[in-house]
Amino acid sequence: MSPHTLTGGTPASAMLAFFRPSPRLAGVRAAVHRYLALRTAHAELTALDDRTLKDIGLDRSEITSVLCDRSGERTIAPSPGLQTQY
Repeated sequence: MSPHTLTGGTPASAMLAFFRPSPRLAGVRAAVHRYLALRTAHAELTALDDRTLKDIGLDRSEITSVLCDRSGERTIAPSPGLQTQY
């Protein structure tokens, strides 16, 4: 028996390839990791009070857009008392 085969006669490299994650699985793992990181960041930012958020340059209404928007542009929800005139 060669050192590169297992007891059943299957090449060891073939058995190891079976246990390697596929590229598709690696993509799913990365997506889950990104989701969990965003969820954690969202929970931490929403736990801050408004004064602390203002100190770091955020409004409470911007939290989701800052975390999810990749372009760097933030959207601010209009305040309830603000009336726009056309």
